[in-house]
Amino acid sequence: MGRSGPRPPQLAELEAAMATHRLVNVCGPLGVGKTHLVEQLADVIRLDAGEVGDVDAGRRCLVIDGVDGPARLAAAVATADSHRGPLVVVSRQPLFAERGWTGRNMVVVHVKPLSNNEIHDLVAESGIVDRAERELIARLAVGIPLLALAAVRALHGGASADAPGAVADHIAVELFELLERESPGRRWQYALRLLATAGTADETVLAGGPDLFTRVSRLSVVGRGQVGLVLREPYRGIVELAFRWRRPESHRNVRVRAEAHTLDRLRGPVDAGERAALVEQAIFLAATPPIRSALFPSVSSVLPILQATDADADDIARLMREWAHHNDFRQSSVARMVEGWADADITSYHLVRNDEGRLVGLANLMPITDRTADSIDPLLQQYADEIIGKRMGGLFLGAAFSIDPAVHPHILRHTLRAAASVGELVVSTANPEYLALLRGLRFDPHGALRDDVYRSGRAPEVYSNDFAAAAGQRWLARVTGRPAEPHTDRIAFALSRIHDAAALAESSLLESPVTPSVPALRRWLRAAVAELADSADPVTAETGTILAAYYLRPSATHRQVASRLHLSRATYFRRLGHGLALVATRHAHDGG
Repeated sequence: MGRSGPRPPQLAELEAAMATHRLVNVCGPLGVGKTHLVEQLADVIRLDAGEVGDVDAGRRCLVIDGVDGPARLAAAVATADSHRGPLVVVSRQPLFAERGWTGRNMVVVHVKPLSNNEIHDLVAESGIVDRAERELIARLAVGIPLLALAAVRALHGGASADAPGAVADHIAVELFELLERESPGRRWQYALRLLATAGTADETVLAGGPDLFTRVSRLSVVGRGQVGLVLREPYRGIVELAFRWRRPESHRNVRVRAEAHTLDRLRGPVDAGERAALVEQAIFLAATPPIRSALFPSVSSVLPILQATDADADDIARLMREWAHHNDFRQSSVARMVEGWADADITSYHLVRNDEGRLVGLANLMPITDRTADSIDPLLQQYADEIIGKRMGGLFLGAAFSIDPAVHPHILRHTLRAAASVGELVVSTANPEYLALLRGLRFDPHGALRDDVYRSGRAPEVYSNDFAAAAGQRWLARVTGRPAEPHTDRIAFALSRIHDAAALAESSLLESPVTPSVPALRRWLRAAVAELADSADPVTAETGTILAAYYLRPSATHRQVASRLHLSRATYFRRLGHGLALVATRHAHDGG
């Protein structure tokens, strides 16, 4: 890895584990420094998993590195069954998640990312002195040494910090090469770019069929989310940035297609958890850069968020005092509010504790009920009767705060998911950053309170949002700038008249600044269909082929086009409708 000096806390943890267990699994994300850590061990035999074979280490401690991918996992299982001495197995995924390891008496040592200061020290040792370059590396690497060193190589190779996409592309190339150890071949690489861009992808978005979906799901950098696969950070951010730099049009088309698919799923039957996850994905895909930066930074916590119990009361009071100080609120006013919320429902506090058990973040999400109305009233004042009466069963956000920058967006996303699950959210805040976020998310404003309840010089403002059913669709239309239903009929009308200037002049698409004249509309439609047909995604490409065959070469009938493409009637019309929806979404996107 090119780093000097061990990290004593992690080395001590590993040695303590080895002293009590014969079998130890050192695991952590790709490039985090697992090999560097085990290289600090003395009096051990170290081998790569691809070189294990029939090695006989007697009763000496054996370290097997690089246990990633089916063949290497199988070799490590065989060694674990035959080796008589201590065994340290190094892998990207915890071995308990793999077949052949469940039920073994094994302890797991998780290798943690470096701090920002440690990354800066590593970069300085590598000859990078320019401040902008060092900050870019830290932003891209997010504590992963291998990513930092790949960025160093990119910059030394001539890439500029002014072109972060070029630096990310170099990192992505190295990343893909390392992932080939887990999954030989390159068919999954474009799928990983799709996944990085979409944020979450089911089999329809990822395309390529069930085998490719399964293959991608087994990569160590990929996890399973509520509504599809997810590429973990910071790898997701790097792969998307590289994709946008390398193929900007393809990147834009993937986002448009993923957004259309997400909104289409939300229009169908989904349970509360799926709706929450899909709403989050829709925001991820459509939000403005400031909103996306606030909610989806590359540095974000994955610590669990749990509801409070009475035993958490003192820690909550301490953190809320910090919240008051951070916002310049009067401590006595906050103390009364905290006590009232705790008395009404202590479980309304949703808490995040770090690995040491310290409370580092919280959100107060009070269910709006008759029992909690009195505790909410001071932060709604003149709007209380109207809001509480209409929003029964929803959630009221009284506070959201963290002392850890990585935890803060985690709490905000949790709040949105919780609200989308129950259907409604009411927020009362005097924080300028939160007010900007609420406006960016197009929540409904009610106005400022009469009384400056926190005595901060800024009266809180009240906002609310309905995530459910038709109201939720209208809200998403505001957030995304897309119609609640894509205007596929308008696209079909225009395409069917593309060869008739007089008929095309009747198209309502001429009202858009994107297509203000008949020649401009013709050019735009032909280009949009051609882009679909040229897509690397076979499903999208097929929709473009169908649109071109039926509309741009109008002598063919639906039946003839379906027959030529060897598609069933049902599949053909499904693809045709999907293509029209993609073009309609693209038109709305370009017009926004």
